[in-house]
Amino acid sequence: MDPREADLVVRFQKGDDEAAAVLVKRYAKLTAGLIYSHIGRVQDADDLLQDVFLEAQKSIGHIRNPDRFSSWLYKITRRVCNRWLRDHRRAPVGLEEPEEIAGPAAESADSAGQGVRIRHAVDAMPKSLREVIYMRYFESLSYERMGEVLGISASAVNARLLKARRLLRKRWSSGIDSEPGAHGLRNRGAAC
Repeated sequence: MDPREADLVVRFQKGDDEAAAVLVKRYAKLTAGLIYSHIGRVQDADDLLQDVFLEAQKSIGHIRNPDRFSSWLYKITRRVCNRWLRDHRRAPVGLEEPEEIAGPAAESADSAGQGVRIRHAVDAMPKSLREVIYMRYFESLSYERMGEVLGISASAVNARLLKARRLLRKRWSSGIDSEPGAHGLRNRGAAC
């Protein structure tokens, strides 16, 4: 973590609204993407993003290690997603076009005519694999940064990415998830 970021967290804990705004701006896109990877519904991601940052604001005094802010925020994000999935008791839709959170990788893939197929294949993956794919290819995070956010080691991130790539390659070569409504979609409500 950037040492200045830890200072922002400490300032946020002391009630500094400017520090809070900087942290929200810094983490909003990543958090929105993580929410989408959990619930698969763009229209609900904005509301849940607000819920995550409201909960973070209420709980900021409880964070003991400002250097672990991203991991702490990720845990709040998972808790908010779990609550939403439990309250809605349904599988996420998962076949929407997440234009505003897809990032440059999906845009360039769309220009090649493969973006929708890629998103469908990623949507069909287990949540732990979707998260690392999203963070690496849509947010361009390093393995170390991904590990920090997820609370796992860089080597565990690498292992998840290898597994995700193998699964994506298998689905891609077999044609699974190439069309909307294709086979292989999983109920992502099982474990957020």
